[in-house]
Amino acid sequence: SGADDGKFSSIYFIDSRAAWTLLAGYETFGERRYLDTALRWTRVMIAEQRPDGGYRMGYGITKRGEECYVADGGEIALGLARVAFYATGADRAAIRRSLDAYMGYRESFRVPTGGIGVGWCLTDYGQRPLVPLDTPTRILAPEMNTYTIGCTLGAALLHAVLTGKPEDMQAA
Repeated sequence: SGADDGKFSSIYFIDSRAAWTLLAGYETFGERRYLDTALRWTRVMIAEQRPDGGYRMGYGITKRGEECYVADGGEIALGLARVAFYATGADRAAIRRSLDAYMGYRESFRVPTGGIGVGWCLTDYGQRPLVPLDTPTRILAPEMNTYTIGCTLGAALLHAVLTGKPEDMQAA
């Protein structure tokens, strides 16, 4: 049923996969406790969401500052989006608002060529070899880090399906 704090592993992009598994358990066995546990995790992710729309990752907060990767956030958003299809009322509305905020965060890292940058990082992923940074720095470099698109594309697509807005489908 998840930890007392509503989390699983505390690495939230992995936890999003646990939410998917719980939804499968709900569909397979029809036991509401699986859905309730996934909803509880969703509420925690929303409560911890950063003011800029990025999702906290369960790691990356250090004495040097907070990292916030677009890709890991995309995995979290994908988990929330899947739960949204089962949620009703206030839960569904909260998930939609959260996804809207994340998609704004994601778009803030889009470059003119269409790629999505990495996020706020303590490592410069635009350099090879990678370079450690003293403070969280906005890193783009999507041409070197294409995983960001893959990690966020599913969330962008499900967000577009949830909103029904053509501009959200175009962004995906």
